[in-house]
Amino acid sequence: MTPSKVRARINGVGTPDRGPDLVEKQLLLASPSTAATPLVHGSGGRGGRWKWALFVCLAAGSLVLWARSQGSASLSWEQSFVKVAGTQFEYQCRPFFVAGFNVDNVAQAPLAAVSRKMQGSGSSSYNGRELVRQLLREAAGAGLNVMRTWAHTTDPDHPLQERPGVYNEDMFQGLDFVIAEAGKAGLKVILSLVDNWKYHGGVDEFVDWSPSVPPRDPRFPPNNKQGDASVEEYSQERLEYENRRKVLFFTDEACRNMFKRHIKAVLMRRNVYTGKLYKDDPTIMAHNLLNEHRCSSYETPGCPETVSRWVEEMAAHVKSLDQRHLLTLGEEGFWGEKDALRAFNPGAPSSNWAAKAGQDFLADHASPYIDFATVHWWNDQWKVGGNRSFYKGWLGQHTEQAGSVLKKPLLLEEFGKMLDTRVGIQPSAGLVRHVRDPVFQDAYDVVEQAVSRGQALAGSLFWRWGFQVYDNGLGPYGVAPEHSTFSLIADHARRLKRHMNSQPPRPDCNMQCWVPTTMVFGLARR
Repeated sequence: MTPSKVRARINGVGTPDRGPDLVEKQLLLASPSTAATPLVHGSGGRGGRWKWALFVCLAAGSLVLWARSQGSASLSWEQSFVKVAGTQFEYQCRPFFVAGFNVDNVAQAPLAAVSRKMQGSGSSSYNGRELVRQLLREAAGAGLNVMRTWAHTTDPDHPLQERPGVYNEDMFQGLDFVIAEAGKAGLKVILSLVDNWKYHGGVDEFVDWSPSVPPRDPRFPPNNKQGDASVEEYSQERLEYENRRKVLFFTDEACRNMFKRHIKAVLMRRNVYTGKLYKDDPTIMAHNLLNEHRCSSYETPGCPETVSRWVEEMAAHVKSLDQRHLLTLGEEGFWGEKDALRAFNPGAPSSNWAAKAGQDFLADHASPYIDFATVHWWNDQWKVGGNRSFYKGWLGQHTEQAGSVLKKPLLLEEFGKMLDTRVGIQPSAGLVRHVRDPVFQDAYDVVEQAVSRGQALAGSLFWRWGFQVYDNGLGPYGVAPEHSTFSLIADHARRLKRHMNSQPPRPDCNMQCWVPTTMVFGLARR
């Protein structure tokens, strides 16, 4: 049946769970089988006064129906959690597409007492909490809907877990604050539980804490640098030593038990600002078990199987504590040595390093406890440059396999473009426009094409928001609101949101008259 549409242009009308924006809204009175509309650049025209009158009448009627409908899943507390329905995410009974960003260091910001001028803010000074609020307001205002950050800290001066089972309450309250403010801004949050790359808050620290693991070789002290550990700085002897030691995170029983206790500490944390346990907070969308794990098959044959067993064990543990939130691994998505699709790995066919990294995209996400798959795209680190045939094959194959084999949604969880890496250097407008913008546009084009076709790729999160508490630059990947890249980000987010607003609820939601959620709450707040 062809849906009847009433279009309206609303300026500044938002919702507590969506954030403000200026978008074209659609009121569809249609059967549940209404086909998804393709994403397009741009928007339609304004409606006349008669359309406004019809809109107000229908919206008011829907409010009455909503108030009378006791079983409406779209407005229940359970439906305030993001869920999975087949190969799509679902929120409040309708498809949910992710337009998000990564900001790994935000939890330590609320502790900072800083006084500095923010660009474009005149002479006003900000403390750390105000910086967090500003970040989240800008993200919501741009139409972004998901933030990914760490449920640990990588800064040795601000550890969340100081030693096994002992947590810094100030740092935990910093994370509490970030989650609470994200909820107020209408953003969902993905929390990563441990990191592969940095020592503090990472797998290597867990291994060194284990009483059943041999003490670390004094020739190879922990890498305490703020940046990621670079294997290029290691001698061959140290590289092999670190690779063998890292495997113990997956095999050592004491390590596994420590990590389980850390998982429980995070999920059972009661937020001091909201009063909610993390496991009961619908602001949180999902958890990553481990960011970009490594288990090198060069030194330890059978590493992919070891990781798969670990994923099954840890994922089952998470779900025993928390059945409401989604769970994934958080890997780049390399194909394993036994998979023919390893030909699509970075470096292939001349190098097999990715296939030997200990990942196996299909096996790692096959567990019934894993709700969706992830893929990352790093053209700089993987030295694939602007090779468009690589990234199209990389994302295309993952999208196809997630849909046809795993039958789960896929999230492009990290992608970005490195610019000048020197501290304090701000990239020129021309460098941003000509070097970074094309990478973001390519990624968003792939996502939008997949969404419009109903494929498994259901969104993306760029790396990273250029958030710094102190004046030490944006970092090589930092994107700031004044960059031209940010306009691409906001345009993409609005196109995804328009597409979400065009999707009818599931048939079993018992919504006799469907009005997009943003419109119902927007009118209710006026």
